[in-house]
Amino acid sequence: MDILKPLLLTLLFTLSLGLSAAETININTADQEMLMSIKGIGEKRAQAIIDYRKEHGPFKSIDELAE
Repeated sequence: MDILKPLLLTLLFTLSLGLSAAETININTADQEMLMSIKGIGEKRAQAIIDYRKEHGPFKSIDELAE
């Protein structure tokens, strides 16, 4: 899952740019379209997040995102 590390770092960076609470996306529940609304997340990365969640369950901590 080498693609997940850069993907998750991109997610963290994007979310840290000051999105308001109304714009916050929960990566544990977001569908592919919602994930793709995050700058830098395309169809393949969004699907990789969904596939990871299906295989490993929801993300439980920020540290887990780096895995």
